[in-house]
Amino acid sequence: MIYKLLFQSIVFICIYLLTLSSNVNANFKTNFFDTLNTKYGSFPESLRIEMREQSRSMFYFAYDSYMKYAFPLDELNPVNCSGRGPDYDNPSNININDVLGDYCLTLVDSLDTLAILGNASEFQHAVEQVIKH
Repeated sequence: MIYKLLFQSIVFICIYLLTLSSNVNANFKTNFFDTLNTKYGSFPESLRIEMREQSRSMFYFAYDSYMKYAFPLDELNPVNCSGRGPDYDNPSNININDVLGDYCLTLVDSLDTLAILGNASEFQHAVEQVIKH
């Protein structure tokens, strides 16, 4: 009997707090985002376009370097600018072999970015290379 009464009281309190918090939560969100916008503002359109182009440029620098120096291995070793794949000589080297599976890892990882950037021809070429290798 006492547990039933305790349970009902807890449910009532939770419902009451939720109705209160919905109004508080709405005010909090509004005030929080207004404060952020006031403090940090937003990107002007020209800066947004500049940042977009810099991001695109950085992606293609890395992607083209991988395709030139490392493909079809899994990743580009930036220190000596060569490809790196599984350690066939030492199968117990799980630090490398657990991640690098000889399936063009960087190329697979780049597919979504190529799609987002809208480069349909390179996306199609990359998919063909993944299937081939």
